[in-house]
Amino acid sequence: MALHWHCHELFHRMPQGAAAGGIAVVIDVLRASTTIATALAHGAVAVRAVPTVDEARRVALAGAALLGGERGGLPIAGFDLGNSPREYTPERVAGRKLVITTTNGTAALAACGAAREIVVGAIVNRSAVAISKTCSILIASKGQTSTQIWQLMHTEVSMSKTLG
Repeated sequence: MALHWHCHELFHRMPQGAAAGGIAVVIDVLRASTTIATALAHGAVAVRAVPTVDEARRVALAGAALLGGERGGLPIAGFDLGNSPREYTPERVAGRKLVITTTNGTAALAACGAAREIVVGAIVNRSAVAISKTCSILIASKGQTSTQIWQLMHTEVSMSKTLG
């Protein structure tokens, strides 16, 4: 089977079940994807993305996790962190569990819940996201820049196969 990929510029317009059984690469260029990747790179032991503020509070309380996120670009009252990757320093997140909720990024992740595998994609982790196996991929993103990032990742995959 050859590599097949489909890009949905606006995740909330994806057809019902579009991600079912495939690999979904979710790219939220503005912040969520980069923030999640940065937290993991700086030693967070887990990042759980949830779609609502109430769910984030409930999950964080049950799992003794730090809370991070935003709504409409603004910090959420009572949360430990916002949605800027710069806040997710090794000193703040290393060895910790995190729960994050954002206006678009975590909603896009939730929209892909039926996927066999969900990958968070960003410029900062594009090499890790560059999938070198044959598969069917759905891109759920927010805006044209996300498509351009995926094309960069796809090019990286093609180069890695060529240079082998």
